[in-house]
Amino acid sequence: ITGEHVTIEEGTGCVHTAPGHGEEDFEIGKEYDLPVFSPVGSDGKFTEEAGKYEGMYVKDADEVILEDLDQKGILMKKGVIRHSYPHCWRCKTPLIFQATDQWFLNVEKIKPQILEQNSEKVNWVPDWAEKRFTDGVKSVGDWCISRQRYWGIPIPIWECEKCENREIIGSKDELFRKSDQESKDIDLHRPDVDKVTWKCPKCGNRMYRIPDVLDVWFDSSIAPWATLNFPKEKDTIERLWPSNFITEGEDQVTKWFYGQQVASMIAFEDLPYREALMHGFTLDNKGRKMSKSLGNVVDPSEIVNKYGADALRLYMLNAGPVWEDLRFNWDEMEVSDRLLKVLWNSFVFATTYMSLDDFDPKAMDEKTMEENLQIEDKWLLSRINNTIKQIIKNIENRNFHKATRILESFILEDLSRWYIKLIRRRTWIEEKDPRKETAYQTLYQAFDLLLRTSAPLMPHITEEMYQKMIRPAGSSKPESIHQLSWPEPDEERINNQLENDMEIVQKMVEAGAKARQRANIKGRWPVRKVIIKADDEETKNSIERLEKIILNQLNCKEIEALTEEEFSEKIETVCQVDMESLKDQFGDLASPIKKVIQNIDSEQIRTQVESQGFIGITVEGEKIKVGLNDISLGELPEKFTKAESPYGEIVIDTSVTPEIETERITRDVVRRLQKMRKEMDLKMEEKVNVSIGVKDEKSIEYLKNREEYIKKEVRVKTLEIGEPGEVRNRRYKKKWDINNQEFELSIERIE
Repeated sequence: ITGEHVTIEEGTGCVHTAPGHGEEDFEIGKEYDLPVFSPVGSDGKFTEEAGKYEGMYVKDADEVILEDLDQKGILMKKGVIRHSYPHCWRCKTPLIFQATDQWFLNVEKIKPQILEQNSEKVNWVPDWAEKRFTDGVKSVGDWCISRQRYWGIPIPIWECEKCENREIIGSKDELFRKSDQESKDIDLHRPDVDKVTWKCPKCGNRMYRIPDVLDVWFDSSIAPWATLNFPKEKDTIERLWPSNFITEGEDQVTKWFYGQQVASMIAFEDLPYREALMHGFTLDNKGRKMSKSLGNVVDPSEIVNKYGADALRLYMLNAGPVWEDLRFNWDEMEVSDRLLKVLWNSFVFATTYMSLDDFDPKAMDEKTMEENLQIEDKWLLSRINNTIKQIIKNIENRNFHKATRILESFILEDLSRWYIKLIRRRTWIEEKDPRKETAYQTLYQAFDLLLRTSAPLMPHITEEMYQKMIRPAGSSKPESIHQLSWPEPDEERINNQLENDMEIVQKMVEAGAKARQRANIKGRWPVRKVIIKADDEETKNSIERLEKIILNQLNCKEIEALTEEEFSEKIETVCQVDMESLKDQFGDLASPIKKVIQNIDSEQIRTQVESQGFIGITVEGEKIKVGLNDISLGELPEKFTKAESPYGEIVIDTSVTPEIETERITRDVVRRLQKMRKEMDLKMEEKVNVSIGVKDEKSIEYLKNREEYIKKEVRVKTLEIGEPGEVRNRRYKKKWDINNQEFELSIERIE
């Protein structure tokens, strides 16, 4: 006989066929109507059908059979072949395949309906999982639902020991109505259920349950409606079935996903779910399956004990599309842990200042709040509502990783690193002030929306924050955040133009910080002027609309936004020379050459260089040619420092006026005093007395001119400024080097 399972590329092209001991052999046997011969018992020993080999374990009989073949002169060759062979997954014993009588579901009969309804009714995530499922359904045969096990869900079929009459039992009540069983208090699993028998209605002999149990996949496939107590309670299944959403691993495409559809189609002529998400698996950092034998298992409890459940949850959601395998990485767990710490620190900032000022979220009405909202408040409320909108969109599309990253960006970039930075000084206002109150209201509303949005993603930390910040604000608040509704974005709060403006400003502030760093100008030191060369008119307008924020964040006295054309007209550029190159070529003449070139009009230099490739000059009586590689045209004067941003160039005027010098010294002193407060473990609201001693008269004058500023920033009641011997020493005293001068700072708590 012929078969497509035999190849001619290797071996003889001939294989033996045993329909009773192999799936392919069985199928081809059916095709050619061959007998299913299986002389092996369930104990792995030959039966009487094997003749002289009866009672022998099949593997032990190999050598005996070979000897018999040899004695008969029909053994052509004897040898050992190394090939793949099935073994028991637990004890590693070699297995044999054996054809046995089993119970099947006629899946072929309902395949067309399954395929049609699956295509019309089920949304598969990812979409390519649908093809895998469809291909699996098309290729699979009838479903063998019976198993021979000591434990399992018993197949509810009773068979007469004599006439083979069969009865299928549909419920526990029906079973006990038919049986002779006196007690109904029995376990319906094997072996107890096998004791339930009754008289055969046809021949009068005993009816016994068949010994088989159900395939566990059949058991789990009917679980969706079995858990709803169907068919006893039909109203529940009408309300809750079919399922909107189910999820399982990629290995379940042809198992649980498939089994549910088959069972449901048979029972209801409908599919049991409307969306199926196929998730990947968690592997080790090398992409290997975790197993004890490889020693690469990561215990989830170890992760939770170290970082908490929320960090693990965030990490797994953020790592990538949920349908892809995840390579577990401890370093990436640190990232999620840091995010939660940033969120907690932002929460502590908000609640600390709110508590100090006895903030009541119900005290300010909506109209008053709207009238006092600052531009940064409007921006944050726009951002949180836009964030919710984007998160909802991505969750609805099952892009949980994108939703999580959007949330993380809001927490890190918008809330912690930007908004809190913008409002910090407003929270320091001592008296009742609507600007401070609206900052608190904005924070409160943003946290309320943020926590509700984040609750499914990080349920524990959001619950803690809800209990401490949101719930105390009203008795009508539910006991848990998880009892609240998911927030809907307020479209009226969303201002895309403002968000675009703020993004440009943020990038400009980042570039300004880089420019300061290049010039070694500390962030707390004010600068005279910032000039922004915007890429286009729209960018210039954005900067002008939020000019005040740039002024504050870059700590500058003046800001000017210019287009590229305006910048060229207004800012005079100079020619810079490469001193290293000049020294290599001209030695000691390098400095005189630089001086001569910088005294020449830059336009004259440009004309000469562009026409002849160099500029000719005379230095100390010697004619010299300075080439193009040694000159940079169009450079800013030395008093400027600059940096690039995605929206243009930012230029900082680093020249220092007496006013700026005063502020710089003052802020350096304030910083040291604040550090001393921290070292003394003072509370934020505690007042102190301070003495500042320095020998330089100009520094004393500078500090006295800024006395009120120092008092406000350091929370000082009594402040003395003078030479070290003239001011009193407080309890805690330290010497500091500030601007190359020795300052004696002393501070004491007011008891």
